[in-house]
Amino acid sequence: MAEDLLVLARSERGRVPVATQRVALGEAVREACKRFATRAGESHVSLHPEVENETELLVDPVRLRQALDNLIDNSLRHSRDGGEIRVSGGCDDHETWLKISDRGEGFPEEFVARAFEPFARSDPGRGRDHCGVGLGLSIVRAIAESHGGTASARNLPTGGAEVTVRFPRRVAGVES
Repeated sequence: MAEDLLVLARSERGRVPVATQRVALGEAVREACKRFATRAGESHVSLHPEVENETELLVDPVRLRQALDNLIDNSLRHSRDGGEIRVSGGCDDHETWLKISDRGEGFPEEFVARAFEPFARSDPGRGRDHCGVGLGLSIVRAIAESHGGTASARNLPTGGAEVTVRFPRRVAGVES
């Protein structure tokens, strides 16, 4: 929590400082899934990295790792035993995207609009553990915006939730 507070305190107008370099999104996603493999196994949740080959970003690798870790951690906390988390990514002519979806409880509808506000928590009693303080998604948004992108959340029609982080294609190193 102290590190998350420090990131937000250092941010200026919701943006954090970034030092960009070319990063292979697939490799970053697979490494993130490996970091959480033991915890996912203990929770009987499967992690599925699904990134299109050759998808590259021009991002701060430390910030990308932080965003991935916050998103996977959040999904693990709200997934049910036997659930699955998909960490996908790709690009089109306009943007590069990263999506984390789970089959957990989803967000309460009234919470979706404020999910990225600092200290926003949907319900302190939800999820596997109750130690979250509501900073993870606000940091994800700050990271996305610092790269010229966006972050959004929604409930899936089949149950569960999905968070999407989008980066403009020019940021990915390819001008359209």
